[in-house]
Amino acid sequence: MRKWVLAGFGALVGLIAAVYVIGMLLPRNHRAAVTFEVAQSSEDVWQYITDIERFPTWRTDVDRVEVAPARDGLPAWTEYGPGGALPLFAEAVDAPGRLVVRIGAGLPFGGTWTYELAPIGPTSTRVTITEDGEVYSPIFRFVGRFFIGYEATLHRYRDALVAAME
Repeated sequence: MRKWVLAGFGALVGLIAAVYVIGMLLPRNHRAAVTFEVAQSSEDVWQYITDIERFPTWRTDVDRVEVAPARDGLPAWTEYGPGGALPLFAEAVDAPGRLVVRIGAGLPFGGTWTYELAPIGPTSTRVTITEDGEVYSPIFRFVGRFFIGYEATLHRYRDALVAAME
């Protein structure tokens, strides 16, 4: 019995070590993007993606939002959801075509989301969201790359925005 416990413990330690080593070999930075169309004007889409206080009404991953003091005259806020608190701030706001949002410090990941809106006629918009992400923890890099996928959060956001604007 004792041999089985030791063998099981050794296998668990070996698995964790393998995940860590593979995570160390993965790049810290990644880029993921999603492009989709919304049957609304660019101005209407812009309203949705910049009306911070309304996020909990249409985003399933946001329970509440606290607006923070502006940084260099640009919006800052914290989103609260199942994963905890996520501090964010705008780095660039070029209405109604481009928005760059950065994740605040102190988390095991960081980076930016760049939203680009391109009108397709008067009533449709092509939306491209590009994540330039950084994952500091090797274990999180492994999980993100092989189990969650870098595009998963982008797809959830896309689905919520499209559903809200229908």
